[in-house]
Parts: sequence; C-alpha cells; structure tokens
Amino acid sequence: MLTDRMGDINRLIKNGKKFKTVLSTCVCAVAMTACVNGLPGNGSNKPASGPVAAKNDDAEPASFTRDGDYIIFGHYEQDGDTSNGPEPIEWEVLDEYDGGMLLISRYILDAVPYNTEKIDITWEKSSIRYWLNEDFYYDAFDADEQRGIVKVKLSNPYNACWGTKGGKDTEDHVFLLSAEELQKYYSFDTWYDEKMYGYSQTLLTGYTQQAKNNGLDTYTITQEKYDTEMAAYGYDESCIGLQHGAWWLRSPGYIGCRACLVARYGAGGWGYEGLVTFDYNGVRPAIYIKL
Repeated sequence: MLTDRMGDINRLIKNGKKFKTVLSTCVCAVAMTACVNGLPGNGSNKPASGPVAAKNDDAEPASFTRDGDYIIFGHYEQDGDTSNGPEPIEWEVLDEYDGGMLLISRYILDAVPYNTEKIDITWEKSSIRYWLNEDFYYDAFDADEQRGIVKVKLSNPYNACWGTKGGKDTEDHVFLLSAEELQKYYSFDTWYDEKMYGYSQTLLTGYTQQAKNNGLDTYTITQEKYDTEMAAYGYDESCIGLQHGAWWLRSPGYIGCRACLVARYGAGGWGYEGLVTFDYNGVRPAIYIKL
C-alpha cells in the first residue's frame, strides 16, 4: 500500500532481554535536578480503565475495519502522490477497554514542529495541538468518522524528571502520547532510572513518504550501529536495515521551550526531548474511538 520505506517495523519480535539500572537517588545529570514521581519503565503499569470522556462528548460507535493486527480508520496523504488521493490510515491498538479502543498511527504520518515559535509552551497552547485537532482531524476523518472519535480529557503533569510545568489539562479529539503513557503502553529493553528514559525496539517506527517529503529526519540501523550500540540496549538483529524516524510526545522537556520525544533509535521517556521548533520530528496521532 505504501512505500518500502514503511517497513513492518512494529511487528518486531523482542528477545525478552530486559534489565533496569536501580539507583537509590533519581538525579538528572545534565540539569542536576532531582527526578520526581518516577514510574517503572517496564510497561506494566497500565491503567485499569480507559480515557475519560469530556462532559460535552457525544461520540457514537465508530465504523472501522481490521487488517490483521491493525485498525483501518480514516484517510491521509501518505505515499506523497496527491493525484491518487489519500491512503487509508492504519492504527495500532494500544489498549482496548469496555466501550472503546485507544489507537496510535502505525506509521509516522507527517513531520511538523511541536510549536512554530521558540518560546516556553505547553501542550495546551502548542501549534501541534492545533494542527492535530483542526488540520489533521478534518483532513483525515469524514463527518461519520468524526462522530466515532471520543473527545477525551488529558492530564498534562509536570515533567517527572525535570519538574517542568506541563500546563492545564485539555480536552482533545486527537493527541500525542505523554511520556507517562509511553511507559504504560510500551515495554523497554533498557531503562535508566537516573535519566528517566530508556530504549525499546517497539518504539522504532516506520514513516510515510509524505512525512519524508515534509522533512522528517530518518535513520537506518546499520550492522555497525547494531554491533556497537543497539545490541547493548537489548535489541535483536531484526532491527538491522530498518528505516525509522523520531516522533513527538506531548509532555514538556527540561525547559519550557523543549518537548519530550521518541528518538530515531527508539529512546524515549521523561528525560529525552528536543527544541519545540525542530521541524524534522514526526507525528504519530493518537485517538480514542467508541465501540
């Protein structure tokens, strides 16, 4: 359906090798700031219930199809050829609850900055939030599909490592995962308590040609890179040759003009972030659909 660059990265088989560095004190070395509210990095701390719908939410059961492990829902330009129209969006199921499913796009769909200006910003006021809930929402979903997307309440806490303010809670149809949610829904092969981030082969994400055309910075893991670095993080050899990119999280970075992200090598968490104006990082939209 898409280009070869969108390899089946998310079907990677982990080798089960997991370990954690346990320290008695959680200290971020760069900022020399004590970490707070540390969370386990093994992906086991999943919530007991699904996202909370906003009071004014009026979602109806969504109409979607399944293709193997993926949900097909909505359309977005992906192959970079507008003459053949937008392609169906494939979604991973992060979790399924009574009455709904939490989804994240299988691929990095596009490349946009977290915010267009280099200023202290939170998710609430960010340009990427506007882009997701206006431009993307209306481009990717028709009226019937929009009725199946739940408007959810999102918590935006302080950065658990740096203490940076996360801003007000928000209500959104489309959103980015937070650093906390990343830890809830993904297992990490290596986790560093003192830095509050880790490495996970499951976070390596393929991308669309559209994202590449719009400036996504991509990377291919070479044999040398695997031998000298990735193997030590617990990755298996199936990651060699895969092409992938970085993608934003909605959580704040170590200062207000930076935001958390998942790096090209699968590093992610509270302690991994970038300048908000970086326009070469990608977007994996998340939605909650009603069943």
